[in-house]
Amino acid sequence: MPFNPSPDILTGLYRRLLGYRLGTIINYLALLWTGAILNRLLRDYLRSPWLRSLAVLFVLGTEQILFQINNYMVDLLALPLLLEATILVINPMGGEQLKKRTWRLALLLGMAAAFKLTNLFCGANNPDLLFLLDQTRGRE
Repeated sequence: MPFNPSPDILTGLYRRLLGYRLGTIINYLALLWTGAILNRLLRDYLRSPWLRSLAVLFVLGTEQILFQINNYMVDLLALPLLLEATILVINPMGGEQLKKRTWRLALLLGMAAAFKLTNLFCGANNPDLLFLLDQTRGRE
């Protein structure tokens, strides 16, 4: 009996529509989305597209991620959501955009927590970081 039915429903839909082996394609799509987010995240730090692509490939080529791509585990589904929330926290915005960014951050972290409850630990650090970054920007 599953404890959290939302990821089981999502992977179950793909398993039902595409079959057992092709049903894991959602993990592959989540990995592609993660690569695009990593590329956007590293753009400010690595100017060379070749070096940035190599860094993204290095991160995505880890053994644990490649192990999970062919399983019906939900760990990869929350990874792009957590990375997108991290980008929201890192990028500087001011005034009116702070409220909009906070709502987007809450939505992304809520969806990540719905996929896997251990993501609450990762997501709990992002609002604290958001508050600290806004406080330090106000002092400058």
